[in-house]
Amino acid sequence: MKKLILFTIFAMVIGVGLWGTGPARAGSIPYNIDHIEDFLDDSTYFNGWNHVETINLHGTWNYTVIGFESSHWNWIHEGGSYTFATWNRNAFGNYNSVNFDNSNLYFQDSGGPYNVALDTVSNNNFFELYQLTSASNTLSFLNNPITLADDSIIVGFNDNGFGPRIGDADFDDIIIVLTPGQGGSFSPVPEPGTMLLLGCGLVGLAGVSRRRFKK
Repeated sequence: MKKLILFTIFAMVIGVGLWGTGPARAGSIPYNIDHIEDFLDDSTYFNGWNHVETINLHGTWNYTVIGFESSHWNWIHEGGSYTFATWNRNAFGNYNSVNFDNSNLYFQDSGGPYNVALDTVSNNNFFELYQLTSASNTLSFLNNPITLADDSIIVGFNDNGFGPRIGDADFDDIIIVLTPGQGGSFSPVPEPGTMLLLGCGLVGLAGVSRRRFKK
């Protein structure tokens, strides 16, 4: 009987230990959140979002980190000045600003890649863009809890963007939010297919106009 009791206590201790070291989700800094869209689907904090293909950011935007997944050290910097790092979670929720007209943000992972620019005009395998369609609830897991407006842009960076989007293409290695500041705005960038159709349409109109002029 004593052996059974001791075995039960031992199993409970091991179970609690394993549970305590598992992936943390809501209620703490999101860690091992599987994919950024799983994070955005958490109705505890978010109330709707749209995936954004490509945008062009203008003016000043405020930014802060709201989540991360990677066990590597990841950080965001502007030029040579590091502003956010996964080993300093106390800064999460505190805003810095960047003027995209004359500067940029860069993502870096301790195991690579290095200095990936947030080039919001082109798609690549290193980040995904999302826009909130409704204001968020309070992100209470942050050291400085914040609420995000519905014009906020969420950027999820991926540390495995060297090849096709397979394997660890989760875009949650560090997640930042961008909110418009002084003169902050964005414009959609037409996709290549859209540009091709537009070009064909313009050529067609030019041909019709030319025939009419000849008559």
